[in-house]
Amino acid sequence: MTSAATPKAILIVDDEPSIRDSLQMFLEDCGHQVKTAASMAEALKLLEREPFGLALVDVRLSDGNGNQLALEAHALQPHLRLLMHTGSIEYQLPPELAELGLGEDQILRKPQPDLMTVLRRIETELGCQE
Repeated sequence: MTSAATPKAILIVDDEPSIRDSLQMFLEDCGHQVKTAASMAEALKLLEREPFGLALVDVRLSDGNGNQLALEAHALQPHLRLLMHTGSIEYQLPPELAELGLGEDQILRKPQPDLMTVLRRIETELGCQE
């Protein structure tokens, strides 16, 4: 398999710089290619230009809704794996995302005190773990 067929780059979309930056640094230290976006608009521009293996999407963005971004990202890149990132304990996946195959395992709650949990979930989604 070539990297073009199965891109492993990760897109982190979060409007909170501290979360975005800490996740980027941690994942890059673990050997992953990471791009970040602070907004829905910025994320869509990146998704139109380059392939990603996974997008970690904050549910509440300054310029839009992460659920909508996930749907648009899937339309642009149908093989893109999606993880939703939220600080809301009440968040539930909308039916449209469930229809794409997302479930409770694809929801990461903030704050996440153990970044290794995030890493394991991402690597499982990307097929990096056995």
